[in-house]
Amino acid sequence: MLSSWSKIKLGWVDPVPITHDGTYFLDPLHSNREVYVIEEKYAQNEYLLIENRQHTVSPYVFENKLPRPGLAIFHIDDDSSYGSEGHPHMEGWPENGQHYRVALLQADGDYHLERLPGLRGDFGDLFSEWGAHSIGPDGTSEGKQYPNTNSYGGSSIVTTGVHIKSIRTSQKTMSLEVSGLSPPPAQIDGQLTTTFVGGNYQAGNMFDLRATQDLTIDKIDIHTRETHMVSVVIYSRQGTFVGHESDFQDWQLHGITEVMGQGDSNPTPVDGFNPIHVTPDSPTGVYVTLQNGVMDYSSSGEVGDLFADDGKLSMTVGTGNRHSFQQFWRNRVFNGRFYYTLGTVTSGPTKAPTLQPTTSPTPYPLQTVSAPFRGGNGQSGVMFDIVAIDSLELVSIDINSESTRNEYTVEVWTIEGSYKDHSHSKDGWTGHGVVVTQGMGEGQPTVLSGFSPIHIEEGQTKGIYITDREGNMKYSSGVNGQGAILVGNENLHVLEGSGCRYPFGKSYTPRVVNANFHYKLASGLYSGVGSTESPSKAPTISPTANPTATRSDSDEKSITTTWESNNGQAGNMFNIQPWKTIMITSFDLHCEKTELVHLKIYMKEGTYIGFEASPASWGDPICETDVIGQGSGNPTPVPDGCFDPITADAFKEYSFYITLTTGDLRYTKINNDDEGDVFVENSDLTVFRGIGVRYEFGGIKGAGGVYRPRLWNGDIKYYVEDECHMKGEPCNVGSDCCVRHVCNDGVCDYMVDAVYF
Repeated sequence: MLSSWSKIKLGWVDPVPITHDGTYFLDPLHSNREVYVIEEKYAQNEYLLIENRQHTVSPYVFENKLPRPGLAIFHIDDDSSYGSEGHPHMEGWPENGQHYRVALLQADGDYHLERLPGLRGDFGDLFSEWGAHSIGPDGTSEGKQYPNTNSYGGSSIVTTGVHIKSIRTSQKTMSLEVSGLSPPPAQIDGQLTTTFVGGNYQAGNMFDLRATQDLTIDKIDIHTRETHMVSVVIYSRQGTFVGHESDFQDWQLHGITEVMGQGDSNPTPVDGFNPIHVTPDSPTGVYVTLQNGVMDYSSSGEVGDLFADDGKLSMTVGTGNRHSFQQFWRNRVFNGRFYYTLGTVTSGPTKAPTLQPTTSPTPYPLQTVSAPFRGGNGQSGVMFDIVAIDSLELVSIDINSESTRNEYTVEVWTIEGSYKDHSHSKDGWTGHGVVVTQGMGEGQPTVLSGFSPIHIEEGQTKGIYITDREGNMKYSSGVNGQGAILVGNENLHVLEGSGCRYPFGKSYTPRVVNANFHYKLASGLYSGVGSTESPSKAPTISPTANPTATRSDSDEKSITTTWESNNGQAGNMFNIQPWKTIMITSFDLHCEKTELVHLKIYMKEGTYIGFEASPASWGDPICETDVIGQGSGNPTPVPDGCFDPITADAFKEYSFYITLTTGDLRYTKINNDDEGDVFVENSDLTVFRGIGVRYEFGGIKGAGGVYRPRLWNGDIKYYVEDECHMKGEPCNVGSDCCVRHVCNDGVCDYMVDAVYF
């Protein structure tokens, strides 16, 4: 059974530092990626690792062979040599420096693992309420001097003062109190901080807040490991959340706001939502969830237990929740911070309002139409029509997919009018984006957000195509036939449609989408608009500064395939498909030589397949030059200026033929027939598996010099032409903020006449 030290080295678990005194909770290691690490008070490269080992119902989990479950505490000294094994029962220990690099602190103090070769452990090795339940500088609660928490790195014994006590188990989650480190951060007036320890994650949290007097929360910090733009949804209800975890209609929406995730253990600020009012009369249930990512939280005792309290505001232990009021897990602790002011908003203004617009628009809530998640059938994608009774904007969709991948890729397309005569051709369709999201599994909503909003005018029909590339989409067989109304309300109707293979492939009719559609009415897109009686000053006739169209190096992006070559020839052919309009500026390639070689790059619209030996179809090379090869494993850059930047339009396919005149290009051989499958991708473009090609064009004459499939090694460097920045992101004076945003003082913000809720 691998220790957490080994699993960290393999990248299988994530060490979570304990830096302050406090109570901590840890889920079983077999179902949880987190372990605790204590480094403070120890020598460099010396630390304690703490993991929770519990029995499980699965017969295939090694933990079931444990004599007794509990908390495993390891003393790690990464500077210790592998030949310096020792234990407390040796003469001169621990000053003799003889100790294991990875030493289990055996709670019973017998150290049978070291003294009795072949023994696999016994009942007293792990800490729990059934045996030794604390450990400190003076030993354990069993009265043994060893093990203890003292440092022995470098063969000098140093008392750390670290105590780990009150070790308990509750439904296989273990709690422990740590002292002897830094005191916990003091609460700041007007702020309630819970914790940022993490330890578990899902889309969101539900919990209760209580107040000793009326107060208003207008900003929250959340804990998310994401480092991209995420959509945060905030709800509340008067009264406890308990018993209402799945009842959407019992909750009030406070807003949906886009923020930039700050990564693990860092606060991610969230504001711009309608304030949450908490009164002393009853608890206020709160639900905070992400639409396109996960929130990190912790485990704790029992739902309803007090977890954080500053004398004015307190928070209880709650639940971890899948998005959109779905499955939940009890005894989970929201990680974050609440910013509040005492009192509530008055019922009316204290002075006469001005005629100028407010600094932020009036929020307009999303509305939802749901097509049941019945499943029963599936393919890669589903096509259907939506008929708008009122003008609206579709901003996010929850789909039914059996995928549980962390990076599940889904494409969203639309076409004006019905899809019926356009199901087998890309012609006429508009791509709204490629969404990379967390697959939630069959029957659970997998959230699609971040695509370009879908506008449907009053009385208009629009065809929708939602597809993955793997065949994981779930839908149901139709009932009343293609084009019949499936679900709807006074604003829109969703019609029965077709299932289809990727992309625009064979279709199956009738089939019905399983999805939640979240939309805004056109009347809500520009609510809160106000007009001044007269402008505060006359506008200038021309801008005060001339924004330039130049880009900085920081705007350049790249996508890397691989440098793990095992084969080579003169060249490669491969396809790419951008999901946004991009400008390709350069390439790095993989060259075996470290001397001058001659390079040619060809490009054409459409696939290379069928044109491997057709020079006329490719035309003249876009780049021909000499380069100095950088040798195996190193990028060989194409010289600047070898070709003019190439604009590649979104949702179009392009092919490249990159070749040397000698057989010194390195690539990767794979032993299957997956030519044309996705090789690497990001939210901007996809690079597909291609072929190796002998110089030039396979040597023509029968083109026997083509080798399938082969993986091109290299980097593609590019700018996103239609890249835009959201609220809170830096911007230039020009137009690099997204639609309905404006650049104010170098930061994108919402326009005063638009709402993004």
